[in-house]
Amino acid sequence: MPKKIIPILWLASLAYTLPVYNKYWAPFDEGIIAVAAQRLLAGEIPYKDFRFVYMPATIYLLSFTNKIFGESIISGRILTNFFYLLTILFIFQIALKITSKFRMQLIPLLIFFAWSPSHVNF
Repeated sequence: MPKKIIPILWLASLAYTLPVYNKYWAPFDEGIIAVAAQRLLAGEIPYKDFRFVYMPATIYLLSFTNKIFGESIISGRILTNFFYLLTILFIFQIALKITSKFRMQLIPLLIFFAWSPSHVNF
């Protein structure tokens, strides 16, 4: 049963977050990361050519996503959703190891679902 539930969880989580997926923009976090990824694609080096307050893997991943999907906020949201789905998988795998009761395995996922729409673009 647990392996069969993962696609259902992914579909449910996407259905839950897609309505807020592109509703708002966070210029102080999302904008800083997006501009830094553009500068990286332009050949600049973080911490040498420009200041960056986050860990560099963020902009390297976003730069890679920008190369595939084009430079836009949407490509960043695609990357975010990838990690969102990965997080759901990890939470569920941890819950499987902690308890064998299906209802108890759903509690951490429900907590994550309750928190995630307000943070979908981070």
